[in-house]
Amino acid sequence: MEDINSLLEKFYAGATTPDEDIRLKDLILDSTDERYADDRRLFAALYDSQPSVPQDVSERLEAALQQLYSGGKRSAKMRVLWYYLSGAAAVALLCIGIFLSTRTGVNSTMADTYTNPEEAARIAGQTLAYVSQQLNSGLAQASIVGEEVGLMNKVLEQTFETNKNTEK
Repeated sequence: MEDINSLLEKFYAGATTPDEDIRLKDLILDSTDERYADDRRLFAALYDSQPSVPQDVSERLEAALQQLYSGGKRSAKMRVLWYYLSGAAAVALLCIGIFLSTRTGVNSTMADTYTNPEEAARIAGQTLAYVSQQLNSGLAQASIVGEEVGLMNKVLEQTFETNKNTEK
């Protein structure tokens, strides 16, 4: 059991060799311990030699490839039908947009949330200070990134110059 646990740990860390993978598969699939039930299902799915493929997949692939290579041309009637349908859909969307933009029942005026103007001014000041602090924090981070990009550009320029000199 200890061997299975150490191999599983290595497997999930991506550190097993192909031989260890095969050994772990055999150990897991032969194990009857319920602790490894999920691992058994995983290894059974990974190493299943007969994956299930739908029976008509070959015909569907052939039909799709045939349509792709033939250009998938539609008849003229179908193209005209699609033009009319897309035009009708565009007109319908335009009408809905006009209807929604001209509705008059919606009250769009702002309402006061504070009855005390001094409290409103205090909250507004706190909000503006917070926004300013967050903006300055973002600008400082952008400045640091800008400096790092500048350093990287210098290194790249030096590398390109070195490559040009060695090619000559």
